[in-house]
Amino acid sequence: MVMIPDSELLRRFCGQRDEVAFRTLVERYGPMVMGVCRRMLRDGLSTQDAFQTTFWVLARKASSLQSQHALAGWLHRVSVRTCLQYRRASERERAVLAEVQHMNRVTPSSDEWREVALHVDEAMAGLTPLQSQVITLCCIDGLSYDETASTLRVTPQQVRGQLARGREKLRKQLARRGVVVAASTIAAVLVPSNAHAEVSRECVAQTACVACGGAASLQTVAIGNKVISAMLMTKAKIVSATCVAMLVAAVWVGTGLAAGEKRDGVAGPMAALTLPASEKDIHGEAMPAGALARLGDTRLRHVHLRALAMDPAGTVIASAGGPPHDIRLWDGRTGRLKASLSGHANYVSQLAFSPDGKWLASASWDYSVRVWDIERSRQITSIKMPRDAYSVAFSADGKWLAATGEGRVVRVFSTDTWKSVAELNPEDTTVYSLAFSPDGKSLAAAGQSTWGVWNTTDWTRRFGHQFRGDNAGGRAVAWSPDGKTVAVGVAKKGSVLLSDGQTGEMLGDIKAFALTPQSLVFLPDGKRILAAGADSNSSNTTKILDVADQKVLTVRSEGSSQLAMTSDGKRYVSGESKICLRDVDEGRVEALGDSSGHSDGIATVGFSGQLAVSADADGTICTWDLKGKQLGATQVMKDARAGSIAVSPEGARMVLLPRGHLKGGALDSAPGLLVDGQGKQVSQIPLPFHKSGAIAFSGDGKRFFTISGEHMRGHTLQIWDAATGKAVATREKLAGLTAQGAAASKDGSLYAVGAYDGSIRLFDTGKLEEVAKLTGHSVRVPGAANAVLALAFSPDDSLLASGGEDNAANFRLHDMKTRREVAAARLPRRVRAVAFSPNGSLVAAGCHDGTVHIWSVGQKRWLGTFSRHDGGVCALKFTEDGAVLLSGGDDGLAYVWTMKPFMAEAK
Repeated sequence: MVMIPDSELLRRFCGQRDEVAFRTLVERYGPMVMGVCRRMLRDGLSTQDAFQTTFWVLARKASSLQSQHALAGWLHRVSVRTCLQYRRASERERAVLAEVQHMNRVTPSSDEWREVALHVDEAMAGLTPLQSQVITLCCIDGLSYDETASTLRVTPQQVRGQLARGREKLRKQLARRGVVVAASTIAAVLVPSNAHAEVSRECVAQTACVACGGAASLQTVAIGNKVISAMLMTKAKIVSATCVAMLVAAVWVGTGLAAGEKRDGVAGPMAALTLPASEKDIHGEAMPAGALARLGDTRLRHVHLRALAMDPAGTVIASAGGPPHDIRLWDGRTGRLKASLSGHANYVSQLAFSPDGKWLASASWDYSVRVWDIERSRQITSIKMPRDAYSVAFSADGKWLAATGEGRVVRVFSTDTWKSVAELNPEDTTVYSLAFSPDGKSLAAAGQSTWGVWNTTDWTRRFGHQFRGDNAGGRAVAWSPDGKTVAVGVAKKGSVLLSDGQTGEMLGDIKAFALTPQSLVFLPDGKRILAAGADSNSSNTTKILDVADQKVLTVRSEGSSQLAMTSDGKRYVSGESKICLRDVDEGRVEALGDSSGHSDGIATVGFSGQLAVSADADGTICTWDLKGKQLGATQVMKDARAGSIAVSPEGARMVLLPRGHLKGGALDSAPGLLVDGQGKQVSQIPLPFHKSGAIAFSGDGKRFFTISGEHMRGHTLQIWDAATGKAVATREKLAGLTAQGAAASKDGSLYAVGAYDGSIRLFDTGKLEEVAKLTGHSVRVPGAANAVLALAFSPDDSLLASGGEDNAANFRLHDMKTRREVAAARLPRRVRAVAFSPNGSLVAAGCHDGTVHIWSVGQKRWLGTFSRHDGGVCALKFTEDGAVLLSGGDDGLAYVWTMKPFMAEAK
């Protein structure tokens, strides 16, 4: 395979925002950069952060590097600068640096290779650019003299000379640091085996995500900007000296340079349109640039929540979700964000507080368990695991930390030294859940096929059980307050098994869920269990179980798979996009401050007169003024969760389709709802069986269209009267459709829907017959339904905008007369929502990374970006005059954006 040159990859990234091209660069130079970071930084978290920051800087400087012939040398210099910034930012690393500066002389025969390499990396920053490039290509990349000469466009003799002078210069600089080495030793330190370090696929993916517009930590941005500023400062000194010389020459020949002349360069995909700075929202929280208002508060919001914990005092709530895979610490009294902990490169599967609440342990799919200092909001240690880590638990006295996951082993660590004190073999391929008994004498573990209890005195297994039947093992385990009973949640079967914690005798089997119990907590009385789990593939519930009678006492449709309870057992936290503090007995939400907004991801937004309207997956409709004040909230769908929601153009009608339920292998049908502008039900929408559905209103709001069904059985297209909710036309057994993206033309004559092959099918709404097939989108994963996720007709029906996830361009415009594609562009993340401005001159595209991009139809380019939601953007709507854009996201928030700068730019 021919290797694509760096310059071509940079060109693709700058011109098309091609993330695949940038990821190739990360894969190509990641081992070298990681080697520098690991040698210069001893802390694992700082190493990962410095690695990401280096490539974040590359993404920001890419347009000026397309003529760079030796990207490796440039990245080496940037990585050294970045590591030095991280070392200065850390008190602990400054202490290490002071120790290194006073170290004794080392020789190649000593075991201090890492320290020698560290000093070599720092000394490399003092070489000339050509010397640095030559040493990087010859010593680190292993190129020959001829290959290096060809890359740098110099002669082999120049390469030999620069290499010799560079090595000698390094030797002298190292000698001044107290490190005495020969030139041959420097070469040995820099050979690829020593200079490179392995980089995981997860780390490459996360780094490319952050660099290409994903959520970067505040520290990454701050240090990255410092590195860029330092580089500009160095360049400015060179340019200043050059300018002085040029000015003298210009005066000598009687000529000068024209003021204000711009340097030619390759423009990126996004124009640097200046957006007005935003004031704080009505809750006193800062808003992103260009935002006029935020609908809803930011308290206790964490998209795609996967792990939840509360300290014993109930003063700190910890959550993990994402991506991004940060851990957030919230004030348990006010709900405000206290800190964000960055470091994990993949999903965090479980969180656990130490008994005194001072530490937080996290288990992650990035093959690590990390422990954090809550007061200082920093990492204490990182423990490497064999594979994905699924569960962590502290003992009651805080002396031990148990961790497990994939890899047939449960590890127990001393919290004094963080060294392993025991390794338990559960005779299982994967262990999902751990729990110490209240007295600390027992450790329970539940895995894929077995569960059991170990004695903590000698770490021998007290008893073990095999799961019976066709199931996926135990996903949750909990001890009663008196330590006598163990509860284990059984996946797929939905049971909660009860066992004697000493003898292993089975005490009961509570039929709690249709599918999987995912979180279990005994209440203080020991007579009840608070449980969260799945009753269908798309519906999570919270239940209170009676231990003695072995039955379900209470069912709450909270949509959460995670929960944590205060030590007094009176309150607990749960949630999906928004974490809610609830009363145990009644399930009532306890407000923290002036909290407002949705507790689930927003599915649609619209306008009703001068008011904004939003609806979430929980079936709750909220109304707002355009300054962010919530005027009302009504839950119209209480027995099911909404899968698709649409609001009519004038806001007088809203349609909600529930998610499909999978029970016993068959898809159940569930009625949708048609409600008026006040949230009152007009009629039910009886759909055929369906797993997913999409809705679109005609331009006049008099009709709406639904597509529902299941891929293997076919989809059904229906037209409904918006006034009565009666079906007026039906077409069944349509094959190949996804029902992910759908739109109706403004005149109501055409209905567009996405298909599995990446095409867009157009149906005549009179006869419900397919009249055209638009191609262009490519299927990223065969069989996936996300090639086309969003569709919108222009106001005059002359254009159709489409967005999705594909390998080429995930945003496209199609001419409705010629049925041809007229524009295509690539955005960093899949496009989930598109909308035209009222005059058709602008298109807004909402992405999965929380950004909203504005496209000029006439200029065929991006004008700028609003950033951002904490989660995907799935709904967009312009006001009638086009001056305001409303966006709704997975974070349960809606933003009101000013469009005036873009309207002026598009003229």
